[in-house]
Amino acid sequence: MNRHLLEILFPILRDKAIYFLTLLIILFQGIIQLYLETPLFDINLYRKPFLITIVISFIAYVISYLIYLIATLDKRPLTKLLSLIAKPFIHWPESLNFILLSLSIALILSIYTSIKSFLPEIVPFYLDPVLVEIDKTLFFGVHPWEITHMLFPDALTSSLISLMYSIWFFVISTFLIVCMIKVDLKEKRLQIILSFMLCWILIGNLSAIVFSSVGPCFYGLTYPGEDPYHELMTILNTQNERLEAQGSPFKIWSLFIQDLLWEHYSSDIRDIGSGISALPSMHVSITYLMSTSVYSINKKLGILSWIYTVIILIGSVHLGWHYAFDGFVAIFFTAAIWLLVKKLLGKAPSISRANALEFVPSGQKKAVIDHNR
Repeated sequence: MNRHLLEILFPILRDKAIYFLTLLIILFQGIIQLYLETPLFDINLYRKPFLITIVISFIAYVISYLIYLIATLDKRPLTKLLSLIAKPFIHWPESLNFILLSLSIALILSIYTSIKSFLPEIVPFYLDPVLVEIDKTLFFGVHPWEITHMLFPDALTSSLISLMYSIWFFVISTFLIVCMIKVDLKEKRLQIILSFMLCWILIGNLSAIVFSSVGPCFYGLTYPGEDPYHELMTILNTQNERLEAQGSPFKIWSLFIQDLLWEHYSSDIRDIGSGISALPSMHVSITYLMSTSVYSINKKLGILSWIYTVIILIGSVHLGWHYAFDGFVAIFFTAAIWLLVKKLLGKAPSISRANALEFVPSGQKKAVIDHNR
């Protein structure tokens, strides 16, 4: 195999486990489709949004880097900035692999949303009354939301929690993009990306099918009889009305998203972010994965990430999205996936440049080594 072909293929060979898992998930999606006898799922839902997020993240990073260079009085800020911008073109095989990885992730998210939107047709919602009782048992006869609203009773705090909850997709997308770029993290990078993909399908789809539930905010719209979360939703709506009356720029945005989700569900609209599922919580799952990953690499950033995870866990209950038990189960399952992937990667042979040199004729090995220094 000649040197140039090796350089092109190496990033793809290094990440072969990611592409193999993508193919397995596509197969899983096909089986679900055959079972439901539904038309082909739209597996491209997240392609455009994810690619847009990549572009925005790169532009934000470039601007931040320029500000940093100017603030530190760097003598050659433009030279270093141009060097940063040129890297994707200089290392174009890695850039090509990054694009392929991005498409794989977008595909996984599209499959997740497509299957999630069909959840009630696979297993009708049934578990919420049980989850209500589990929550009350765990918190000694009190609804967890009553505790969070006792600790954070004002409208502004609720709106700030809602804001943190609403920017979640951008936060976890940025985290994932950085992990995809940081090839020097080696097996840790693979562990993060593979765990990320598995969480969406095993927790977000398979577990959600088994534990089919709608969550507190939709309880009264789904189950007959008394709604144990009517008071919670009344409090949130009253707080939002108060903010609007004050002309505040802050709102409890979760209420608008909840209305939109229910409208999509009622009208059978399958689009980005559509589908309803409570147990387990994917917001908690992915932020827990992010915190575990970041803390294992950088303790200071990890602490900030853990703080964000706690906010998301509290917010999931405070805003009526989830039962507290949803978050606890999500953490348990995510930790299990994280450890399982680590164990499997420890047993699997990795592709390194040393391994790749075995494919190079002996007369060309020195040239390849020199080229990669």
